Amino acid sequence: MKEGKKGYVLGEAVRDKRTGQTMYVNAVWSLEVKCVYYDPKTNQLVKLEVPYEELEKADDPFFKTRVRRDFLDLNS
Repeated sequence: MKEGKKGYVLGEAVRDKRTGQTMYVNAVWSLEVKCVYYDPKTNQLVKLEVPYEELEKADDPFFKTRVRRDFLDLNS
């Protein structure tokens, strides 16, 4: 892999630089990264392909909640 080229993993939170939409990586093996996000206006999951260079890594707003809940469940 070339230095400076970032990779994405399945389920990773990413942000579209053009729209600011935060979404999750759904597939990583094509030139365009397949992503998915939930649209509360239409109550649907939206799947789209975004050019690799238009994505950046994003903070996962749900990660801390999931980890904390799982940790608390284990310690009950």
